[in-house]
Amino acid sequence: SYDNSEVWNKKGEISVGDKLEGFYIEHQTFTSKFGEGDAYIILCEGDVKKKIMGQADIRRKFEQIPVGSYVWVEFTGFKETDNGAMKEYKVEFDPDMKAD
Repeated sequence: SYDNSEVWNKKGEISVGDKLEGFYIEHQTFTSKFGEGDAYIILCEGDVKKKIMGQADIRRKFEQIPVGSYVWVEFTGFKETDNGAMKEYKVEFDPDMKAD
């Protein structure tokens, strides 16, 4: 079922330097008016789930991360591309820290 957790990297609401950490518990795909989309569900402290919408940079980085890993994500700013400004993120993970 589609996860309706709060979106962490919402357009206009995310600032450079914003960070999120927690366990990467699920990768979801969905179809919207823009086509196929990806969402990455992070279980944060206090059992709060946040959703990271899968833009190009996030998608590339999360492809390398096993579900269940602990992740640290930081929004580092925008990079100009041929398709306009793209959000960029620093993403680190520890596959040995596992969600219960």
